Amino acid sequence: MVPRSDAASYDFRRASKLSQLHVRSFLRVNEKVSRLIGNQLTGKLDKFTTAAPSSIRQMTYEELSLSTDPLTVVVICSFPPLRGDFQLIISNKLIHSCIERLLGGDLGETDEKELTEIDKVLLKQLADEWLALYAESLSAILPVDTKLHRIELAQDYNFPLHVREKVVVLDTEVQLMSTSGLFELVVPNSAMESIVPRLTASEKIARKEDEESVQVRKMVESGIQQTELEVRAVLGHCDLDVRDFLTLQQGDVLRLSTAYDEPIEVYVDQKKMYSAQMGTHRGKRAIQILEQEE
Repeated sequence: MVPRSDAASYDFRRASKLSQLHVRSFLRVNEKVSRLIGNQLTGKLDKFTTAAPSSIRQMTYEELSLSTDPLTVVVICSFPPLRGDFQLIISNKLIHSCIERLLGGDLGETDEKELTEIDKVLLKQLADEWLALYAESLSAILPVDTKLHRIELAQDYNFPLHVREKVVVLDTEVQLMSTSGLFELVVPNSAMESIVPRLTASEKIARKEDEESVQVRKMVESGIQQTELEVRAVLGHCDLDVRDFLTLQQGDVLRLSTAYDEPIEVYVDQKKMYSAQMGTHRGKRAIQILEQEE
């Protein structure tokens, strides 16, 4: 037990760790934006692109800076009314693959390199679209707008290393033909103060919606299972012309198309479903299913 004099105060508005509930809420956001980015790149580049949520991490800006490659692209942005600058960190190779495809080139192996002025113009258009997708996904927690401030390479960007609070990083793994890389959205601690109180509420709403979906599915399944179906066992067929039909009398014998030892057809609501054989069961005529029709 920690002595009272050594107990540290804990600021719940500046939580040092995300709860599992908060992680699940961020994961829902990441799943949605991954799906949107994959669809957007597939349509814009006319090449099938996959994007999948990779991880939800907490780290300091110092740790983030040390783990970021110098030529990685950093999009500095904000999502009003959330406070603070966000960073969207994107693989250099992935950026140049997108630009190469937009310029009509083939998607071969690309090397990491500096951004040209043309690259920056095209990248800004892409970044505006990506930020809009992130805003749409974050709106599950609270409505936000987007604002792109500038685009730099990591080697030129000064991460706010003086900020000791941990940031949250949402990782999305993107695969564009033979090129793969990460989209990393860095959520500053100043924005977390507004987000955290809403995470629990949004997760509860999402969980309630999931529970309602399960209940609706069970109701539908129950209704289907109680639906009555007409099942007919057809002994055979016989073709008659009108003259023979009009002269039918009691005692006449009609010759059917099937032999007495051949399987008969079983129909469920006008559709042939099974073949069966005739027999008796507990003193009544019955059929035994032999096989299901394909």
